[in-house]
Amino acid sequence: THKRFMVTYRRHKMQSQNFMLVEDPLSLDRIRSVLTRLEDTIIFSLIERAQFAHNPRIYQRGIFKELNDLGFTGSWLEWFLKETETFHGKFLYRVPCAKARRYTSPDEYPFTSPSDLPKPVLPPLSFPNILYPNNVNANPSILSFYTRAIVPRITRRATLTLSTLKRANGIVGDDEFEDDGNYGSAATIDVEVVQAISKRVHYGLRLPVLI
Repeated sequence: THKRFMVTYRRHKMQSQNFMLVEDPLSLDRIRSVLTRLEDTIIFSLIERAQFAHNPRIYQRGIFKELNDLGFTGSWLEWFLKETETFHGKFLYRVPCAKARRYTSPDEYPFTSPSDLPKPVLPPLSFPNILYPNNVNANPSILSFYTRAIVPRITRRATLTLSTLKRANGIVGDDEFEDDGNYGSAATIDVEVVQAISKRVHYGLRLPVLI
């Protein structure tokens, strides 16, 4: 796996993702390079997430009293996404939100509603108008499919290993399955995965201008 990563890196490292630094941001070589790197990011992040148990509590809304006390009624993962996106920042659909203007980039969409994000500290960059305009945001479907279908499958081995260890220590019943308590570590990786998937999906959605 590491060898494949290094080969991919060497092959594509000269193709920048920066729209501002390339003469032809829609060249096929550049698009191929960006998509390959995004796929590698997704794969390696999924491998990291598989090291932890399922931890289904972090995907259930309203279950953490600590978040309820803060006035947040979403899930642990949704809170992680909101806090991350609050800093990274964006002008989504020309609506100002968040602090570091990450989402001024035309190929990035936040999972948090723009109305729940603060105004940015920095002014927006002026990106070249090269992508096909659309208002499709697939993030709700991405998040739902990831938490319901992908996470339970990739964490199955870690979850079964956890239950074996718990039974050996006399913990049986509902408490022996699924939860290893690593909510912060699991959610941190989840954020990386869903943001990479989102960028990969929306990058493809805006390419019909090439046709």
